[in-house]
Amino acid sequence: MSLQIYRDNILEGAVRPWLDAGEKFVLEEDGDSGHGTGQGHNVVKAWKEEHGLKHFFNTPHSPDLSPIENCWRAVKQYISANISITGLGLMELVLAGWKRIPQPKINQMVDSMVVRMQQVLASEGLMTGW
Repeated sequence: MSLQIYRDNILEGAVRPWLDAGEKFVLEEDGDSGHGTGQGHNVVKAWKEEHGLKHFFNTPHSPDLSPIENCWRAVKQYISANISITGLGLMELVLAGWKRIPQPKINQMVDSMVVRMQQVLASEGLMTGW
């Protein structure tokens, strides 16, 4: 994803309405270069500064404690399998992919957080395999 696409579609399209509504949050991002992680000034960094967006970059080597990440794989597979045959746009495919994840699977991922945290503590912060 390019810096411009991230700024225009994610920051402007999804994050800005939350900021405008006065929502209080900190955006967690991975190390994707499209998130403005590079050296120097860029359009994503400028947007975040201009809008006072609080954010942090989760390091690529940290244990992944986000239950949503385990569900993204299924969504990405659905998109890959259907993008050329459905004629739907990416947003529609993402939404359709998420709707295909059964609620018990989502509950299982959320419920796994206690075990995940215990594993992170036991490994002194090293990767846990999740």
